Amino acid sequence: KSYTCYGLRAGAQLALSKNKNVIDEFLDVNKFSCRATWSNISRGAMALLSQIVLDDKKLENLSLERNRYRHMLYKRAEIFLKESREIELEVFPYRDGFFITIPIKQDIEAVVKKLESENIFVVPLKNEIRIGLCSISIDKIYGLSKKIKQSIKE
Repeated sequence: KSYTCYGLRAGAQLALSKNKNVIDEFLDVNKFSCRATWSNISRGAMALLSQIVLDDKKLENLSLERNRYRHMLYKRAEIFLKESREIELEVFPYRDGFFITIPIKQDIEAVVKKLESENIFVVPLKNEIRIGLCSISIDKIYGLSKKIKQSIKE
């Protein structure tokens, strides 16, 4: 995700020790447990990330792109949270990220169905819904909290 390629998963695992036996055991155990759990990352992800980290210009461009997306999410959240405060829509504490979570004390299925009938798609959880800020354009954020509150009331 930090390379703005959501879905092209890649990662690293590090082990630090002064004891060579500990490092050897770590390597042996993880050869099997990691491969059994996740297999390999995709070749495309490996090639892409290698090209980016080995090229200062590409790494700089990535940083600029990442900052644009971060600002975009921040702006979406800012709008949604401001409007939610104005109409007193309860929202779980939000610091940053892709989702805002709203507690639902009523029949959650009815709330989700009402929202879907208005082409508002959320992630229903046990006693809350999550709004994917990452998938909603800024123009559609305006008024969204009001629509959600109305769906909860009904």
